[in-house]
Amino acid sequence: MSEKVIGYILLLIGVLSIIFSTYNAFQVFTGKAKPIQYFTEKNSPLDLSSLSGMLGPTSGTLVSASSVNDGLNLTLHIFLISIISGAGYKLASLGIMLLRAIEVKLIKSPFETIYPKPATKP
Repeated sequence: MSEKVIGYILLLIGVLSIIFSTYNAFQVFTGKAKPIQYFTEKNSPLDLSSLSGMLGPTSGTLVSASSVNDGLNLTLHIFLISIISGAGYKLASLGIMLLRAIEVKLIKSPFETIYPKPATKP
C-alpha cells in the first residue's frame, strides 16, 4: 500500500475513535448510558459504628456503597475514554503526517559555508 492510503486509513480510524469516545462520554454524563461497571456493591458501606468508641453514640452510614461505587465507575470510565480519545488523536496525527508532502529546500549546503568552492577560470 502507498503512504497516502495508509495515511487516510489512520486518519479515518483516529477521527472515528475520537467521535466515538466523545459520544460515549456525552451519553454517560447525560444519563442515557451507564458507565462500565467495574466496581460492584460487594463491599459493606462505610458506617460510623466502628468509630463509636471515639465519637460517642452515632448511628447510620457515612457514605453508601452504591455512591462510592458509582463515583469510582464513572471515574474509571472517563479515564478509559480519555485513553481511547488520546490514541485516536495519535493515529489521526500520524495519518496526517503520512499525507503531507515533505519538501526540503536547501539554500546553501552547510559544507559550502565552511569550505567555499574555489573560483573557476573561464
